[in-house]
This record gives sequence, structure tokens and C-alpha cells, in this order.
Amino acid sequence: MRFTIDLEMTPRRRRTLLWTCVPAMVLSGAAVAYAQTTTGATMVNDAVIGTALNALGQAVATLQSQVAVLQAADHVARATLTSGGTVVSQTGTWIRQVNHPATGRFVLTFAPMAFVDPPTCVTTPNTSDSPPPLVGCYAVTSSSVTCQTAAGTAPVDVGLSIVCVGR
Repeated sequence: MRFTIDLEMTPRRRRTLLWTCVPAMVLSGAAVAYAQTTTGATMVNDAVIGTALNALGQAVATLQSQVAVLQAADHVARATLTSGGTVVSQTGTWIRQVNHPATGRFVLTFAPMAFVDPPTCVTTPNTSDSPPPLVGCYAVTSSSVTCQTAAGTAPVDVGLSIVCVGR
């Protein structure tokens, strides 16, 4: 059997069409022929469906076990804040909200399930001042952390970089 395609198209497009359409037609014809020969009709064999469902179930079980491993592992979350408490950048969306209730005080509320347990957080001031302001974080829970910045004993507003590690 010989087919002639005489369309006004570039050779590159003609090759692309042949390489995609011809195999698709052959495969679809083979699938119909297989279904007709194995079942005597155009219905797909129940054993084939059962095998496919079994393979799909195994793939889902594998995926669930990989998700469980990832959930148990620590992850690193980073963010940069302005002196007013605006989030400039963060990895993912682990910070839900930042409150700036007083000079130098920042209360970071984590997104739901960002951390299952209280994370370990390290914070540095984003400034070129010498000496730089001190930053201390406290009241760390799985849902929030409070950080305070001060120059000497006086609270100051300064941008922050924060890194929290936890699961």
C-alpha cells in the first residue's frame, strides 16, 4: 500500500506530520485489532484493565511512601523583611503574615503546616551599620516567632534576614 501526500507545506512540516500522525494511526489501529481479537468485540479485556489498575495502585502507594519521607525530613525556609515588616522575598509561602507592633519588634506568623514542630530560626540584620543592631528571636512555636532588634538598649527598626529549619 502506498500513500502520496501532496500538500503545499515545507519539507520540515511534512516530516513532522508524518512522524506524528502515521505512528498514531498505526497504534490506534493495532489497539482496535488487539481488542477485537482478545475479546471478540470492541470491548477491552477485563484482565488488561485489572493489570493497569494494579500498576496504578502500586504507583500511588510508592508516591505516598515518598511523601511520608519528605514530610518527616527537615526543610529550610528563608525570608527577607524590610524595616517596616514587609516580606521582600521568601522561599515558598511559609510566612503568612508579619505584624510590626512596636519599634524593632516583628511577629512572624507561619502559614498553616509550614512547620509541624517549633523550628530553629537564625536572624541577621540587613544593615551596613557598624556595629550592627542585635537581633533576638523568642517565643518560637510551630505557628509563629517573635524577633526584636536593638542598637544597644534602644529598639530600632531594621530589615531582617531570617532562616528557619524544621519539619
